Amino acid sequence: MLKEIYEKAISNNMTEKDAVYILSLNSERLPELFFYSDSLRRHFKGNRIEICSIINVKSGNCPEDCAFCAQSAYSKVKINEYPLLGVKEMIKAACLSKSFHSKKFSIVLSRRKLSNRKEVKRIKEAGLHTYHCNLETSKNFFRNICTTHSYEDKIETIKMAKRLGFYVCSDHFHAKICSSGKGYKDMRRKRRGLERPSVFDVFCGGKRNNDGKLSDKERKESRR
Repeated sequence: MLKEIYEKAISNNMTEKDAVYILSLNSERLPELFFYSDSLRRHFKGNRIEICSIINVKSGNCPEDCAFCAQSAYSKVKINEYPLLGVKEMIKAACLSKSFHSKKFSIVLSRRKLSNRKEVKRIKEAGLHTYHCNLETSKNFFRNICTTHSYEDKIETIKMAKRLGFYVCSDHFHAKICSSGKGYKDMRRKRRGLERPSVFDVFCGGKRNNDGKLSDKERKESRR
């Protein structure tokens, strides 16, 4: 089946059913999936790669309660926390990235999601051309992994960034909703209104307890 999907992918004829099948594969099929994924990469891109660099300019204590993220102030994961780096440190990192021939240099920081046009426009005017805003999962499952902002908040932020001229990169996917394909179809319905396809990302995650919080065990599992 994977060989057939690989041949469809080469001719750009993959279907939604094919994607759901791939998402439903168990871990025993991963080596086969990796083989065909790499074959697909080599078919379209050869053995060339482009290097991208990233710097985390502020770590930890984010007020959002995203269950999968160690940057959250609610997380029990031990990480190196530090305040916002200075401009000189950021420029130094960017210059180092350029010396390695990186095509892109990304700045990330822990903070509440940008939600108003003035903030987003300001970073656009400062020279930023790509904006990353993860959807993470489907609308129906989102409340199980985050309560401090909504799925619709994210959709509106993505639309706003696109209206301001950003190229938007948006990852998703919560593994526990993949096997039946329902979460994937839910995501597809939402993505159709966002015009440009985004990067796919798979997470493992837990459910919230009756009090709306994740247990320590579930939080640990969500970050594996």
